Amino acid sequence: MHYKTEIKRTTNHNKIMDWAKNRNGKPVRLPKVNENEPGLGPIKIHFPEDNEEFEEITWNEFLDDFEKKKLQMIYQEDTEEGKPSYFYLLEKRHPENSFVQS
Repeated sequence: MHYKTEIKRTTNHNKIMDWAKNRNGKPVRLPKVNENEPGLGPIKIHFPEDNEEFEEITWNEFLDDFEKKKLQMIYQEDTEEGKPSYFYLLEKRHPENSFVQS
């Protein structure tokens, strides 16, 4: 059986929310690493087994920050075993990938 193990990129808000919700993920903000830095702490998707300190935020807050920081999500749908993958990264968009909406 063939699973969707390839790595994908997206800036599509609905795909990001669906991917996270299908894994019981929710949007959160982590504490700032350096309190002297301006702005808020980094955003991430929190899964029930994560043990980090965080502040739960709304999807609107998450996506507003996602756009302000010009991020993209790199993710995987399934593991090689066919189970949902929890692999994802949020990183700055690169001009050569700015059209990607998969």
